[in-house]
Amino acid sequence: MDLVRYDPFEIMDRIADTFDSLRDIDRWFDFPEFRFLDTFGLYEGEWSPALDMYEDDDAYFVKVDVPGVDPKDIEISATSDVLTIKGVRRIEEGKDKGKKKGKKYEREEIFYGEFHRTVPLPVPIDPDHVDAKIKDGVLYITLPKKEELKPKKINVKVS
Repeated sequence: MDLVRYDPFEIMDRIADTFDSLRDIDRWFDFPEFRFLDTFGLYEGEWSPALDMYEDDDAYFVKVDVPGVDPKDIEISATSDVLTIKGVRRIEEGKDKGKKKGKKYEREEIFYGEFHRTVPLPVPIDPDHVDAKIKDGVLYITLPKKEELKPKKINVKVS
């Protein structure tokens, strides 16, 4: 009789394998019912760019990785409590990722198509003064906080 080591995390591997299998089925038949597997809690669309958000006393700052996305294909909208970023990474003209030319890809890791990120903001911002710029494939968004929410410095007077 062989001694088998118990792995308490083996169930997690089996669950991950199941989700990978469902993703493969979705890719084969393009079932929209399984879209939640790729978008669970993060985004809507065919892929999602990585996003960082940090703050100081005056504003929130958002960095979004969008290499290969044309700035004309990015749409940003902001309300007082929600930031929405939409866009599309297009396949380069004249290229179809090789699928129709008989090429066999060993690895396909670059996602193409539409993305849509909605980020709730913890405190209201001033949507009229949002600034966005793109540099080296990174989208930088500045979301100024509303004036009434910024901390006020109060000087103490000595009498």
